[in-house]
Amino acid sequence: MYKPSKYPTKALVFIAIVSIALYYWVESSRVFQKKKYYKEKIQAARITKRAFSTIEKYKRKNGLMDSTLTSELSLIGKQITAITTDRGDIETKILSHNPNFAAAFVQMLKDKGLKQGDYIGLSLTGSHPALNIALLAAVQTLKLRHILISSVGSSMWGANQPEFTWLDMEALLRKENIIDIKSTAASYGGDNDCASELTEEGKNLLQQAIERNNITVINTGTLEGNIQKRAEIYFGKTQKDSVSEKHDAKKMKLFVNIGGGVASVGIISQQFLTNENVIARMDTISIFAKLKQENTPIINIDNVREFAKKYGINLVPKNIDIAVNSPVYVTEVYKKYPIIISLFIIISLLVLIIVLEKHLHKLPENGFDPKELDT
Repeated sequence: MYKPSKYPTKALVFIAIVSIALYYWVESSRVFQKKKYYKEKIQAARITKRAFSTIEKYKRKNGLMDSTLTSELSLIGKQITAITTDRGDIETKILSHNPNFAAAFVQMLKDKGLKQGDYIGLSLTGSHPALNIALLAAVQTLKLRHILISSVGSSMWGANQPEFTWLDMEALLRKENIIDIKSTAASYGGDNDCASELTEEGKNLLQQAIERNNITVINTGTLEGNIQKRAEIYFGKTQKDSVSEKHDAKKMKLFVNIGGGVASVGIISQQFLTNENVIARMDTISIFAKLKQENTPIINIDNVREFAKKYGINLVPKNIDIAVNSPVYVTEVYKKYPIIISLFIIISLLVLIIVLEKHLHKLPENGFDPKELDT
């Protein structure tokens, strides 16, 4: 028999204090562990940051930079210009102006099982130039073969300056040996992919942008005609080391679209779109519909906030820099030794107290005086 312990509270308080101290020790032992493709992510982000800086210098030199914008927002365009095709959210454009999106694109492309030399299709518009650059930096870093078709028109705050469109940005980055990727062809974009909502002046400015960059123009006058032209390019011939090769939808490993280009996504009311996932109606005329018929994977990036949250990119960054400790690059893990040692100490203390209680409070074999329990 045993008599109740006179020291249970003290023992529990002691264990609690030790446990709290060990908890803070374990918490302070967390370290950052690099995720897969860390090297490629950093490389793509650096390319993107350099591209942003190059564009900023060009715009300032040529009087194209809004004096109210900081250097970290060099790709932000105007609210309204002659080639503005749609409304736009300036907060979304500011959010997209982040080189860490390049790391997210690397992860996204690798998650799709892509490897060096795989062939992908790309569709971009002038509405999200910062995201365009981040994607192309990832594609270049992973050495993927590609066919890129762009739409020159832009929504508000995008690459909507007639003298410096998305195609001009492409050309500048190639000239500076930053991103060596060029659009194979380009359309006007906007309504019906023919900029039907623009004035003749606006359409002429888009045509001039395509011509001065020596890019094949897609302008049949109808949405259906433009989609057919795009399909012929995507599934026809592409260039690899100046050698023409045949490609078709079955060989295309992935198709990536940024923005709401109607030739790619179709008429929105006839589509069911979610970020990085597309369910296209088979009776809808669009590149997406043609690809779905061939079971070609499609990634659609239109909701920038959702995309940022998925890959752990700060929605309100203090400064636009390469955040090497953010979730897109690293994961936080606990060191094993502090955990093991802490568990050993806690278990040892519990065992020790049990043993001491057993020996110190064991009742004598010949009985005891109950009054002793109160002494």
